[in-house]
Amino acid sequence: MSAEALAQTLDDEVRLVAALIDALERERKVLLDGKAEALSPLVAEKEALILRWRELAQARDRALARQGLPGGKPGMHAWLAQAPEALQRQWRQVLGAIERAQELNRLNGELIALQLAHHRNALASLTQAQNVGLLYGPDGEASAHGPGSRRLGEA
Repeated sequence: MSAEALAQTLDDEVRLVAALIDALERERKVLLDGKAEALSPLVAEKEALILRWRELAQARDRALARQGLPGGKPGMHAWLAQAPEALQRQWRQVLGAIERAQELNRLNGELIALQLAHHRNALASLTQAQNVGLLYGPDGEASAHGPGSRRLGEA
């Protein structure tokens, strides 16, 4: 892989991860605002970005393999050991952006888990209230008692 090709690939990765970070930040705002209907387009956008990013990473790994190097970080570190400092800086920028994206994704996952727990608790409360709510007895009158229940003193 030439230094120019690697520089271009790293530039593409930096832009892609920056776009992913932007999407994750918008997702966080939507989650905090409670606007679930706005999540679908963001999920589709994130999926497209991640797919494109994987394609870039695979192309980079294939180029490293052609030079007899392993893929991923180990191969990049081996290749960059002989590369100009500017390329090493770009790679660190890619890694830093990836860490930021992972952290945002983790935080968004926590927000989703909290909201899911809240909704499950609300649903459980509603279900419980429904089961304890007014029922109709055999005479057609509303009763706050469950089936088969009797008041004290009734036979």
